[in-house]
Amino acid sequence: MKSMNKAFTLIEVLVSVMILAVVGTGLLQISTNSKQNFAFLKEKSEFDRLASIAFVHNNKKYLHKELTLFDFIRDDYENIDDDVRKYLKNYKVHYNQEEVSTMNPLEGSVNEQNQSDQETNSLNLTIVYDKITITKDKNSAYAYKVSIPMSGK
Repeated sequence: MKSMNKAFTLIEVLVSVMILAVVGTGLLQISTNSKQNFAFLKEKSEFDRLASIAFVHNNKKYLHKELTLFDFIRDDYENIDDDVRKYLKNYKVHYNQEEVSTMNPLEGSVNEQNQSDQETNSLNLTIVYDKITITKDKNSAYAYKVSIPMSGK
């Protein structure tokens, strides 16, 4: 009687190689996506950090001007390292503030009897947004801050 050796057939080997190729390609794609996501998150955190400088140190005297990030902190800090100064001077900032709308929520009331009271106690709500554009070389990023300053007569 002949003895039969147990071994893999050619089809089984090809199927296993195909499965390994698909799994390897998937792992490579996941690795590439993770690197791209990490690079994006790193750029975003860098921008958030730089934009916070402009938001924290914003001032009306900077409106509608193109300055460097160093200009925003120059008056607040006396001893700034030369490397930090050079780094901040590479980023240009354009600070813009605009009023979106003004309204009086008490206007247009049906009850005309209280109209004189409304005029004396009116409350104006103004929606203001700050737009900060940060540019380095040819890349730009924008940040917005919306505020509602409360003021009464």
